[in-house]
Amino acid sequence: MGTLKLKSSDEIFQLRISLLGSEPEIWRTIQISADASLSRLHKAIQSAFDWEDSHLHEFTTIKHEKINKKQKLKEVLRVGKKIIYTYDFGDCWEHLIIVESRQSPDSEKKYPCCIDGKNHAPFEDIGGIFGYLDILDALQDPDHPSYEDYMQIVEDETGTREFDPTKFNLNDIKF
Repeated sequence: MGTLKLKSSDEIFQLRISLLGSEPEIWRTIQISADASLSRLHKAIQSAFDWEDSHLHEFTTIKHEKINKKQKLKEVLRVGKKIIYTYDFGDCWEHLIIVESRQSPDSEKKYPCCIDGKNHAPFEDIGGIFGYLDILDALQDPDHPSYEDYMQIVEDETGTREFDPTKFNLNDIKF
């Protein structure tokens, strides 16, 4: 996707993006240029949640009115505003985006960037948040009838049979 340094005259939005229905909550805080389009925000969310960008998506208001992806963030967002980002209409990963602040960029940073987060993002194509929660439950019980199937998914996704759903490493996020 690529990052870029911004001029001091530019502005950035700080956004908190939470995966709806996740328990414990899975979230990321990103900073992105106010001049970026919603399409660019989509790419940033894909990176922040380690999604594969292989499904359709949309942005909507809280009242489920579609927002044009070509619009710039500064045209549709303001501090305190909330919008919904839905990724993969089959699995229906819904994210609540809250605009935390609008600020001047740090001349030492490249944008977009992730500055915080919590918990491992779910794997794609597993039946949405309920599928992910089922996997987490089953992995707690080696006698669960689906334990080996779910462990295979973990191994396919991570390259190991070790999985910690609470793991989040800011250094793993690449834009």
